[in-house]
Amino acid sequence: MILWSSVQARYAPPLSLRRSFNVRSAALSNEGAASVSFQLSSYLNELTPLQEPFLNLRQCWPRAWPGLVQVLRGCLLQLCGPAGSSPSKPKLAAQRLQACLWDVAALVEQDGHERAALGTEPAYHNRLHVADTLVALTLLLRALRSLQAPPESEQPSHPEWLALLAMLAHDLMHDGRINREPGEMETRSFQTLQPLMRHHRVASADQAAVQHMILMTEVTQVAPCHLKMAGRPFSIHDLDALVVLVQEADIWVSSLPVLGEQITQQLSQEWWVQAPESAQALLQPAGRLGFLRSAALFTSPAARALGMPEIRQSQINALEEI
Repeated sequence: MILWSSVQARYAPPLSLRRSFNVRSAALSNEGAASVSFQLSSYLNELTPLQEPFLNLRQCWPRAWPGLVQVLRGCLLQLCGPAGSSPSKPKLAAQRLQACLWDVAALVEQDGHERAALGTEPAYHNRLHVADTLVALTLLLRALRSLQAPPESEQPSHPEWLALLAMLAHDLMHDGRINREPGEMETRSFQTLQPLMRHHRVASADQAAVQHMILMTEVTQVAPCHLKMAGRPFSIHDLDALVVLVQEADIWVSSLPVLGEQITQQLSQEWWVQAPESAQALLQPAGRLGFLRSAALFTSPAARALGMPEIRQSQINALEEI
């Protein structure tokens, strides 16, 4: 069960984030979740309300994992209005994006399941990470809706469908390798996705938008994209704004205290065979500080409403005192 009810007012504007959606009931503890080699202040070791949905995902992972199709279904319930509503039939373009979404979710799940059976599913770039990003993007999209005056329909807009597809596919077929050149794995993900989009007759302009969002998840693109939006009105209909939301969702859980430490350990494990020195550097305070300063950027109105800049800055302040 993923619960949204404890996202408190200090982290969110007055919107109905207080729904819940079922993934699968489970009471399993996450195995092997080692802490990184440095300790933060007592504040950073307290679970924030924003961590609860992601902690609940980890109660299911991996033995009681419900699958990405079910996680996607839960996220869409959050974006599709109150239970029992009768949404209007989506436009053809949205129908095509939806159909593609379901196929991509099934493909990512199948690929991860097969890798897990062989013992080769990456420690970080795995199905849990994809689920994390979908849930984080859902939080951001709902928060952004709440800031609109008047709010738009409680149904996913066309840009929201595009962002969800980009998020779901941004690490498609990722095998844990480190980019040998900027954008290598991101390009590979899009190349895997493109035949599926063509199969579902996704419009060329929509394919280009999804491609752009996926390519912009490469870490060196984060700061320039946030800088590009500086001083501009933030609209869901602006592709540059969508990019920022997808980037924020991608590193959302990595930027949280406690869970961020666990994810750092997992990424270090993933890198160890390829680049042991870099893997070890991730575990040092300077590595975490570098990530928070350069990659964990939260400039969207949605992220600010949810309190992420303050959470990020509190960790930076604590690390600077070590």
